[in-house]
Amino acid sequence: MARFDSLFQVGVVIAEAMRHYGGVVQPELGSPFDKPEGVQESARVTLLWTTPQPTHRNDPPFRDATGQLVPPPLTISAFFLVTTYGENNNGPEAAYNQLSRTLRAFWQRPVLALPDAALAQAAAFGEGELQVVQVPMAADLMEKIYAPLQAKHRQWALFEVGPVSLVPTDPPRPAAPVVRPGGLHLGGPEVMATPSIDRITPEGPTRGGRIRIDGTWPGPILGVRIGDVDVKAADISQPTAGGPLVVRLAALVPPVIGVGTHHVSVRVGRQYSERVPISVRPDTEASVEAPIALSHSLAADLDLLGRGLQTATEVAFWPDGGVASPTEVHTIPLVPADVSATKVTVRSPALLAAAPSARRYRVSVRISSRVYTPYVLLELTP
Repeated sequence: MARFDSLFQVGVVIAEAMRHYGGVVQPELGSPFDKPEGVQESARVTLLWTTPQPTHRNDPPFRDATGQLVPPPLTISAFFLVTTYGENNNGPEAAYNQLSRTLRAFWQRPVLALPDAALAQAAAFGEGELQVVQVPMAADLMEKIYAPLQAKHRQWALFEVGPVSLVPTDPPRPAAPVVRPGGLHLGGPEVMATPSIDRITPEGPTRGGRIRIDGTWPGPILGVRIGDVDVKAADISQPTAGGPLVVRLAALVPPVIGVGTHHVSVRVGRQYSERVPISVRPDTEASVEAPIALSHSLAADLDLLGRGLQTATEVAFWPDGGVASPTEVHTIPLVPADVSATKVTVRSPALLAAAPSARRYRVSVRISSRVYTPYVLLELTP
């Protein structure tokens, strides 16, 4: 789905894609020429009609990153008529060639990823994926197209373009009122709340690795159970009071935690939290362990421990609270001297050059062109 401010922008994108990806000469928006004879080599892009996308007719308002309710966009399909022109010593050869280039351009590139810096006038138009599909033709459809135009026949093709989402112009509705965390509290006898696990990172640890457990603990931690194994106290640490737990998965001394799916629960007092599944992978797969420290200073080199890291090429980190723009995703290339099978080192100057703000980040190591390790969490501080 691609978002636009107007249908004119959609037409400009189609014309520019014909020019850049198909080599079409002078593609312009407008109605077909009344007389195709004698017109110089060119092409016309004409919006014929639009129709709502049936699966989006009842889209509800959605809440954006600021907490405000935003009206849903109008999502449609647009049908564009492309006509081509041009004559030479062989008659309409140039017009036929123009049409051939148009058909070939959208057959080879049926999906346009926007915004596309290569599209000149349309470089800043649209956001998302726009599909351009040639409409199969039949005699009755030809009549429906040419009867309203009342034009002579010329070289042409019809394309369905979409889904097109037109950005709403209505202002966002007010944000929801602030609610006291935890709701109302009654006085009197107190009952200890049940511990709860919010998240476990990395989601796919390797055998013998470390995991971080974030959650809510209404009292001192008395134990962690993974599957049928009660983790030894020596393998559990809590760097800050009431904060996340860092747990080592025993792999050498029984009882061990083997490869497969296990359920994790945390004990506080006599109560266990609800069980959260993790998938333990073989220790031959690439992974990064949850850091023992919850925070790291940008003034010091960052060591990420793990397994299978010998082919690592870069480290990526982005805000844990969500990415508002692509500039918030930071990548730092690694040099061979800082990479081994069990550790990668990110030098302090590289961290400072990326200049992230002091906040909690998700950190992942790129192993190959399409493979990244499951992310771990780390607070970066000045």
